[in-house]
Amino acid sequence: MSDSPLSIAASITGLLTFVAAVIAGFYAHALGLRDAVDTQAEISSALDKIYLLETETDMLNNAYLASLIRQPDRKYGTGDFKYFQGLYVQSLERMRVMDRELRASAEMVTKGDGYGRMSRVKRKAAWMASRARIQRDIDERKTESIRIFQIQLAMLSAKVDELSYHQNNHNATCNVMLADMGDLSNGMMKLPPTPPSPTLSTSFPDRPKINNHAEISATPSPYHTPSKTSEVAPLISLPLRV
Repeated sequence: MSDSPLSIAASITGLLTFVAAVIAGFYAHALGLRDAVDTQAEISSALDKIYLLETETDMLNNAYLASLIRQPDRKYGTGDFKYFQGLYVQSLERMRVMDRELRASAEMVTKGDGYGRMSRVKRKAAWMASRARIQRDIDERKTESIRIFQIQLAMLSAKVDELSYHQNNHNATCNVMLADMGDLSNGMMKLPPTPPSPTLSTSFPDRPKINNHAEISATPSPYHTPSKTSEVAPLISLPLRV
């Protein structure tokens, strides 16, 4: 009994459908593998960016804390420098908050540590759900890095201006002191010369020459003694009042 043309056509259609289904399955599997590789590469790239941003934040934070520890009592500048330093501290705090949020988002994506198909599917689904948000957070975090770099440049410029102002003030003070000293020196040079002070003569003709120790005679020199026969001064009697 020969098959009808209808059954032959149905058999051929079924065979072609099976072949097409097999080819579509292989194609879908290939696309899935490629997407898995791309997804893993995107996740690794995002994790590397997050790690670099966290390292940058730690370096800036450690440098700021080290500056406070080295000289805790020092007041770093005034005016514009203080203003930019406050902006720097605020920007550094925002960077730390952004890093914590990025780390939490990355842990939500990479919480499946297995390498099975279900783990890959879950990771891909989590990444597809949070990829746009993570990329946006990374871009915002990079923008904050640019902002804090500009703040550092502003702090450096303010500090240079402040040091230049103090140096100019110091130079002006020194110039005034030098001018005063020059005027004083010129005034002293214009004064008339003072006569030399008289010096004591080494020879005294009115005084007897004192001999040396060896030339002094052993006999004592005669001293003047009052005479015993000198007259006694008369006493004057005063009248007494009764």
